[in-house]
Amino acid sequence: MREGTLLLLMLVVPGATTAQPARRDPDVASAPPEEPPLARRYRLDLTDPFLNLESSLESRRVTSRSSAIGRTRRTDRALEFRESLGFSLDGHAFGEETLQFSGDVELGLAQSRFHRSVDGISETDTDSGTLVRYDLALTLFPNEPASFDAYARRSRDRIPRRFLPSLIEDSEEYGLAFLLTTPTTRTDIGFDLSDVQRTGNVSGEDDESRERARFHVDHRWDISDGHGLRLTYDHEDAESEYQGSRGSLDTRRDELRVEHRIEFGREGRHAWDLLLRHNDEEGDLARDETEFAPRLTFRHTDRFQTTWRYNLYKTDPDGLSIDRHKADVEAAWDITDELRLTADAFWRVERVEDDVETYEYGGLLDVSFDHPTRWGRLTIDGAVNLVRAETTGDGPISVVRGETHTLDTVRPAVLRKSDVRRFSLRAFNASRTRIYAEGLDYTVTQAGRLTFVRRILSGDIADGEAVSFDYEYRVPTGSRTDTVQTDLRIEHAFDGGLTPYYLWRNRRQWVDEPEFRRPFAADFFDPVFDAFADNTDHHRIGLRYERDRWTVSGEFELFNDSVLPYEAWHVNGRADLLRTPGHTIDASAMLSHFRFDGDFDPRRVTAFDADLKDTLQFSDHLSTSLGVGYRHERDSIDGTTQGVDLEGTIRLTRGLLDVELTAEYDLLDIGDGEDRGYGVWLNVRRELSDLVRR
Repeated sequence: MREGTLLLLMLVVPGATTAQPARRDPDVASAPPEEPPLARRYRLDLTDPFLNLESSLESRRVTSRSSAIGRTRRTDRALEFRESLGFSLDGHAFGEETLQFSGDVELGLAQSRFHRSVDGISETDTDSGTLVRYDLALTLFPNEPASFDAYARRSRDRIPRRFLPSLIEDSEEYGLAFLLTTPTTRTDIGFDLSDVQRTGNVSGEDDESRERARFHVDHRWDISDGHGLRLTYDHEDAESEYQGSRGSLDTRRDELRVEHRIEFGREGRHAWDLLLRHNDEEGDLARDETEFAPRLTFRHTDRFQTTWRYNLYKTDPDGLSIDRHKADVEAAWDITDELRLTADAFWRVERVEDDVETYEYGGLLDVSFDHPTRWGRLTIDGAVNLVRAETTGDGPISVVRGETHTLDTVRPAVLRKSDVRRFSLRAFNASRTRIYAEGLDYTVTQAGRLTFVRRILSGDIADGEAVSFDYEYRVPTGSRTDTVQTDLRIEHAFDGGLTPYYLWRNRRQWVDEPEFRRPFAADFFDPVFDAFADNTDHHRIGLRYERDRWTVSGEFELFNDSVLPYEAWHVNGRADLLRTPGHTIDASAMLSHFRFDGDFDPRRVTAFDADLKDTLQFSDHLSTSLGVGYRHERDSIDGTTQGVDLEGTIRLTRGLLDVELTAEYDLLDIGDGEDRGYGVWLNVRRELSDLVRR
């Protein structure tokens, strides 16, 4: 062990010897020493050596009260130790202008012990291995028009989850890139590999993985001032396993994208933009896409502008061929500095498998008024949107892609189309990089012809997150729907911080009611259905009071809807309770009450959320932070839900020693089950630079 330590110390201090430094004549003016030729060509500096000791203890107990055999209790515990040595490196080879490199490296050992108990039956497992972490970067010809970059990263991080135990994420990334620049062009060619593994101490329920290989080419050409062309190509192979999934999702994607822009007219006031994109996918949930979208913009005056657009979109998800054409013209007129008028007219047609055709056309008129008053500022926004939709053809199925809803645990989102084919429903995050699982992340309920989606508190969908949905729905061919939607927002921000506001959204639909014979008896029970009118009258009136260090607001909400009507009131508050150089306390709270009046969902729900964050700097060496989150939800049908999230950290920094202790406690009690866990993480880091210098 001593020999290994001495060897490491010799490595991190290159050139260290026992020879005495040469004596200098004090009468001779000192000059900077000339760097040896070899050092000018090759240099390797190993700096900032450190010793790192980590340990963690995690425990999780899951209790189920709805089991067919009675109450089930499962407890998992994990104990881990990790010891490592690390250092930073920096240098060059064949001259600084040829090859440069830098990075951080950490090497060590890891030991772990896992214990599981299910209703008194226990099993234990131990494991040991090596620990390797690094973040390395290399650049070849850094100052030349043609350069190469490479990187390699391997990390291990803790991912906190609200009301649930943290996950451990092990990530590996590797990449190569070639960059070629000229006075008018820039070409970037790269290849990347990544492997992300997320695990908890309950096997199979929290494990997630995503492997991705990507090759891309990005070429930009500045042909002249105001004239540019961009070509991109992406190839990606991805394999993913998400929380609770029993299989993997594999996708291979090739996308070619062309973007062209020309500015013309006096001072380049007008512009022509063109987007051409083709995406070819294979594998699970694959979809091929072709998009052609030219756009012409005229800036007639400093206050008046028109935009003319056309969009062609072709796709074939799940074997269905869909063609969409849309044309629209938009005019924006700044009548004064305070008054803005926007008008838009559009036409759209969608064809599905040459069997169903949907025609939509309509217009939008939007007025915005922003006026300073003697007491503050008055803002008024109003819009009227008129749309007619007509459906013809013989086919019964159409497709929706990328319909976005904001999910929470109280108000279910209602999919816009009726008669949704439930088995076709897929939910994605906003970037479509992962798919959410029904039953784990969200629930689906169908009542009559409507489909409701609610977030599950213990899932991976964050409260208030925008989720994208793809699905198929049955089409009442021969129907016609006229929709008028009106939006209005009025608020006045007084100089003293008080802001009353009123928001109104009204939607009215007029629908004919043709009979539609369903040809698939196995898939449908009722052979006849009518087109559905979705009417909404939504009022929100509230008062907000803002000061430098705190804000409080109250709102009453009236939602008259043909599907899910409710009344609600909300009270929100946020405050910086303490703000000093060494101590801060931030708090926020929300209290809401919902009264649902529909036949489908006659619930009464009261929800309370509170968060507290306390950060205290005792001295230059010692600091602490404490975060507390609490949620209480009382539902007249689903029962009571409680969540507790507590995390505290103590950090001591003394010279070259850094000690950090973090503790976490999580509780999620949802009617028929309870998930309770705690974790403790200790990290001790000792810089070794003082020992090396000796």
